[in-house]
Amino acid sequence: NSYGWTGKFLRCDLSSGEHNTMPSADYAADFIGGRMLGSRLYWDEVSAGTGALDPDNCLFIMPGPLTGTAATACSRWVMSAKSPHSFPDQYGFGNGGGFFGAGLKHAGYDGLIITGKAPEASYLLIENEKVVLKSAPGLRGLTTDETMARLKAEHGSSARVVCIGPAGERLIRFAIAMTDQGGGLSNGMGAVMGSKNLKALVVKGNRKVAMAHPEQVREINQQARLLRKG
Repeated sequence: NSYGWTGKFLRCDLSSGEHNTMPSADYAADFIGGRMLGSRLYWDEVSAGTGALDPDNCLFIMPGPLTGTAATACSRWVMSAKSPHSFPDQYGFGNGGGFFGAGLKHAGYDGLIITGKAPEASYLLIENEKVVLKSAPGLRGLTTDETMARLKAEHGSSARVVCIGPAGERLIRFAIAMTDQGGGLSNGMGAVMGSKNLKALVVKGNRKVAMAHPEQVREINQQARLLRKG
């Protein structure tokens, strides 16, 4: 069954602007959770000789099976790649909260795999099946707060945004990426985005994630809220 999963990953090549999907079932059954999915896909996709700031490096955005459901405190997601933060370059990830991971699941994807490098400053817009790489030279040099304000003005307050600021654009090796709920994705993920000319990710979705036993989830949520009061 596909409870908790949408059944597919979205793959985007920034160099060509092309995108497609691949089944997630081969991975989801054995590698549960965004951190596990990201590290497993990294093993398959990134060669030992790839540098963290090379176009061939893959950037993975991976939520888990409970992300996007009504389950309490299950909104975490992971951004991972070969990281420039450590020497030599090696696998790293940033742990994010807020609503971006849920937004990706609501758009219909169990994860996002990004390769290549955009020809100029750009952002990736995902609205269910609509996936567009949009040129955005006007966003270059803006802070993360300024970038989020511009993108939310363009795409609405319900849009979920992850973006970088000047440090990521300048490939500062410890640059972070920021979410629109004030979260930061560490381990140089901002520099990896900058190396791909990827200023931001914007996602909007209106689908629900199926749960096998929604009433039992509500009961667990209630128990968790009672425990939190203490």
